[in-house]
Amino acid sequence: MKKYFNHIAKEFLNYGVGWICGLISVQLVLLFFEEKGIMNLWGFWSDKMVVEKTTLSVIEWLTSGIIGYVVMQQVNKVITKVTLFNSNDLATKD
Repeated sequence: MKKYFNHIAKEFLNYGVGWICGLISVQLVLLFFEEKGIMNLWGFWSDKMVVEKTTLSVIEWLTSGIIGYVVMQQVNKVITKVTLFNSNDLATKD
């Protein structure tokens, strides 16, 4: 039962951190890109790069997916290393 709980906790941490970093990456995209519209006079009064609505959503999805996946893989590697380190520690103490 403890193995099952540990596995669920690791996966929850892994996916949670990846998801949060994906959400943060969308906000970073919005710092540099803006959607065409009446608020910026279709790009005439904008300091950011102005793109169509569909293009902006594609950029957001791609950055969210890629950055979330990369962070998820890195967290998974760190969890694996920590788990192996702790299991080696326990084996030497016995």
